[in-house]
Amino acid sequence: MAEIGIFYGSSHGNVKQIARELRILFGPENADIKNIKHAKKEDLEAYNYLIFGCSTRDAGMIQEDWEYKLAILSEIDFQNKKIALFSLGDQKHYPNSFVDGMGILYDKLNENDVKIIGNWYPYGYIFRKSKAFKHGSFVGLALDEKFQHSITHERLQKWTDYLKSQFKLSPN
Repeated sequence: MAEIGIFYGSSHGNVKQIARELRILFGPENADIKNIKHAKKEDLEAYNYLIFGCSTRDAGMIQEDWEYKLAILSEIDFQNKKIALFSLGDQKHYPNSFVDGMGILYDKLNENDVKIIGNWYPYGYIFRKSKAFKHGSFVGLALDEKFQHSITHERLQKWTDYLKSQFKLSPN
């Protein structure tokens, strides 16, 4: 079993595609990807390093598969785990709720004093507000596939490099 569990919720396939790209960047031997829709508590507990990917639907709601799984997060002991978050959003059409889904997920995890890493700075984004923007940065990697697709891979590469150092992956 891999050391990293990448759990995603995806209504249109974009978050799933980013999860696949992350798996490639970490190395398929280091990361498994799973749809949160089918995940059980035991699946989440199996990994010390977790990456949660979600999107924002409508104006500020978390993707529905995550919405149905938020309660399970309170049942898990995350004390010895490191968690990183990523989210897709549309900063042009939804500048007042850009990547809010990630903020909702972060707030739910924060209720249990979870160690969340991988914050991302807002340089190059144009938005008014976001539930995922706290203390001068995003609580995870914010992506806009619709209007900034050309820089997604560069952002993923930089974020993954940082996470690799934080996860202290065992040598291949």
